[in-house]
Amino acid sequence: AIQDQVDVTKSTGGVLDYAFNWTDVISAGETISTSNWTVSSSELTLVSSTVNGLTTSAFISGGRNNYFYQITNKVVLGFVYLI
Repeated sequence: AIQDQVDVTKSTGGVLDYAFNWTDVISAGETISTSNWTVSSSELTLVSSTVNGLTTSAFISGGRNNYFYQITNKVVLGFVYLI
């Protein structure tokens, strides 16, 4: 599933966290097994990333002022089996 694009302003020196809440696009009983972030330019650095329930987040640094960069988050889903 794909979430809508979000535009965010970040200063060159800032390290900001970006997050996706996947609750509205993941079916009941599914979980996030892995989360992979990619950045569209070598000018950006993925500092760290986490998964907390159905929310994924990443801290990004670098970049230039007034430039548009794309940050992509792809998740692999698992299923919780209730016995």
